[in-house]
Amino acid sequence: NRAYIFNKIVIDTTSHIQVTQYNTATMFDKFKHFYNKDNLNYSTGYVDPFEFHQTFYQVLVNFKVADLKNKNPPSYVNQNMFLFINSLMATIIISIACYHGLVTADLPLITEAGTYTIVLIYKMIILNCTRKNLPQYHNFLRAMKKDFQYICSVGEKYRAQYFENQLKTWKICIVICIFNVGIGILMNIFAFLSLFYFQVTHVEDTEQNRPLLFPFWLPNVDLSKSPFYEVFFMFGNVTVVLYTYNFTCELWFIYFSTIIINSMQFSSRCYLWSSDLVLIFNFVLYDVTLSLTFSTLIGTHKGYAGLLSFFKSFILSKIITFLFLNYDY
Repeated sequence: NRAYIFNKIVIDTTSHIQVTQYNTATMFDKFKHFYNKDNLNYSTGYVDPFEFHQTFYQVLVNFKVADLKNKNPPSYVNQNMFLFINSLMATIIISIACYHGLVTADLPLITEAGTYTIVLIYKMIILNCTRKNLPQYHNFLRAMKKDFQYICSVGEKYRAQYFENQLKTWKICIVICIFNVGIGILMNIFAFLSLFYFQVTHVEDTEQNRPLLFPFWLPNVDLSKSPFYEVFFMFGNVTVVLYTYNFTCELWFIYFSTIIINSMQFSSRCYLWSSDLVLIFNFVLYDVTLSLTFSTLIGTHKGYAGLLSFFKSFILSKIITFLFLNYDY
């Protein structure tokens, strides 16, 4: 009986491992097909640009900027309102911490909280653009649709090169989005691991406080005590996730700008314009990169979250700059 039970356990365990490996391989194969667009035939016939770039188009739909028939700005009653309220609350709280740093002459707190204040204001600016710059989003989508129609009809001889560039752009932006989401996940993991490490190594009757991901501060409130700590701990983690989601709005702009610039290559009257746009974009990107890198580097004086944000901004800007400087048009 013991041998039978032991053999059954071994067989069940082996079967479970094989099923897990099969499911993992299947999931990886599905992502590989999605990444390489193996399930979409773009060699013949008309290709719908919104189907080719369906993932990013769906994100534009979520932010209410993809409806070409609706010329009115998006309604306030949608996910953008929730994101804006979250960023506004976070900005107010972190600004209070920055003010406290100014009053107490706490330079690390000033630089870290000040950096996060700027980053959160930037988030609200992005959300505001979804309302104020709605015609520009629509112009991007119309231009992309017009280019696909041209390539699939009059410009048939350019089809292979055109869709090769489109596929490269798609792949690079997928990698960038995965990297961006990964940073948000890693920051949340870091917050939970820091709390776990504190609980394991904490010694009673010491002045150590439970760690928070961001330098929150409120007057006459001890954020290390329950329930304030739990509220701000989860608020910080949720804000990171929402900011990561919102930050993709900037990636869409870069993504669609890249698509438009690639498409302009196939129109002779716009060839020189596209080269100028690439150069101008790189100069602007380089200037923004320096500013963002400098401000975030100062914020790393006290918090690891600032360090992660610095690496994210630095690596992301380098990838995008490499794309524009070394892209084989």
